Amino acid sequence: MECVVSVDIGSGLGAKIGVFDLSGELLAEGLFPVGEYGKAPAAFADGLALRVRETVKSVPGCEPSGIGVACPGLFAADGTALVVANLPFLAGSGPADLVAERLGIPAWLINDAAAGGMAEWRMARHELVYWVLGGGWGGTWMDAGGGQRIPSMGWSGRLEDLNCVNEPGFVIKLFKSELEPILRVNSLTWGGLAPELPPGAVNRDPDGGESWLRAETVTASCLALRRLFAACCRSRRGNTGIFGENDRRAEDYDENLLRLVESGFEPAVRTVEIFLETWALAVEKYYALSAPLGMDQSIPVHLAGGLSHMSDGFLPGLLEKLRGRGLTPPLRVSQGRDQGKNANLLGAASLAIRGLDQAAGA
Repeated sequence: MECVVSVDIGSGLGAKIGVFDLSGELLAEGLFPVGEYGKAPAAFADGLALRVRETVKSVPGCEPSGIGVACPGLFAADGTALVVANLPFLAGSGPADLVAERLGIPAWLINDAAAGGMAEWRMARHELVYWVLGGGWGGTWMDAGGGQRIPSMGWSGRLEDLNCVNEPGFVIKLFKSELEPILRVNSLTWGGLAPELPPGAVNRDPDGGESWLRAETVTASCLALRRLFAACCRSRRGNTGIFGENDRRAEDYDENLLRLVESGFEPAVRTVEIFLETWALAVEKYYALSAPLGMDQSIPVHLAGGLSHMSDGFLPGLLEKLRGRGLTPPLRVSQGRDQGKNANLLGAASLAIRGLDQAAGA
């Protein structure tokens, strides 16, 4: 039986492995644990290839014809990894080529957000924007035929060449003068937020202009939500980092934030208000920046990633904030999340199937 393999390289549990038939049906799953990655591209590829073979063997009669690889990061046109989120040892290597060499089958590489978008299109079958809301805010724009409107591969290596469609959280700038009023009305200051920001988060243009943050630093991501909540908790008693004796650490509240909002816990209420207002500001800038690329507000936006699991609590509020800015994009939770599918695995498999079809028709 002919099949394809897909791999979703991650930095959490590890690299997820899927075996699919050519109709896109999942036949088997496996995992290459992150603890076995090693510290060099060759060692990583050796271990991954071994796990792939084990997973394929669990499907009787399966003969893989190709492999699709989804990986977080930015890649040159030839598949060389220029930046790999949380897996820096892979930078400078070609992850898909390394695995293909060991398995003896062709491989295709795709950014993980684009893989998710490809899977979402496979289920929806219409033009859509796909946002991944996890550690950051990534995305892609799939056309009606299932292709990326703006390819995620082929980055030049220059920050100015990144675009807001594929890297919205990184490209969109939120300026201090825009954020301060939102913070102030919610009893937080720029100085109160600053201790929660990661090193180097505050940027300033070379000409000495105003300070700014990348959007995903303070909104549209799980990490941003935690940063804001920590800042609001610390400002609760007017101090700069010491909780009141009855307060727990902000991280302990993270998973129950919406429940705390319902209970009226004031730092949680302020956190969500700041988060949604800054997100609405960032979405407004998203459409302003993407309009010259042909983006239209009527295109459905499908939400995926960790934050999408809290959509019942956030989405109505975000839509209300957007309406206040004259924006009415059709935001919805991704079909992949609703159906419990691993979108990145399905997308990488779809990429391999498409690559085999194109090779057969060449």
